[in-house]
Amino acid sequence: MLNQTFNELNLEKHPDKTAMGRTEKGFDFLGYHFGPEGMSLAEKKQ
Repeated sequence: MLNQTFNELNLEKHPDKTAMGRTEKGFDFLGYHFGPEGMSLAEKKQ
């Protein structure tokens, strides 16, 4: 579904910054980490 939406919006995923997978362990989005424990600031990555 995400890939289809990106294609419809003519967007591309950055190959070095995008990991597609299950969200059970959490994920980072727009500087925040969303996980089972709630939302927090994401760790800064280089």
